[in-house]
Amino acid sequence: MKEKKKQPIQGPSKKYIKLVEIAGKKYKLIYPGMRLVNRWRHESTEIVDGKARFDTEKYLDFAFECVDPIGHNFLPTLDNIENPKEGEEWTAVLLRFLRGDALEEFQPAEEEEESQETG
Repeated sequence: MKEKKKQPIQGPSKKYIKLVEIAGKKYKLIYPGMRLVNRWRHESTEIVDGKARFDTEKYLDFAFECVDPIGHNFLPTLDNIENPKEGEEWTAVLLRFLRGDALEEFQPAEEEEESQETG
């Protein structure tokens, strides 16, 4: 029996974005699409002693792939954020963003690009 090849993860769709400011730096969060978010959730969950265990650290490693700096080149990760308060803020923002809780704050990427060109 032929083994089915795993499809590579495609890049973020750039269909929906959210602008945030954390520690005085601006970022664009690019929603990667439900298929990728679900894959990240699945890959971050394991069964231990018959119970599901969610690995937040692994999920956040995936989530930081959605972050695009604006006006600077600092790409945050769990490894390079030194301020605990900033780390907690990133955790809350990224988890909420990927759950879609902030959908009312999303805007289509085209509008965001136009507003940067005019503003």
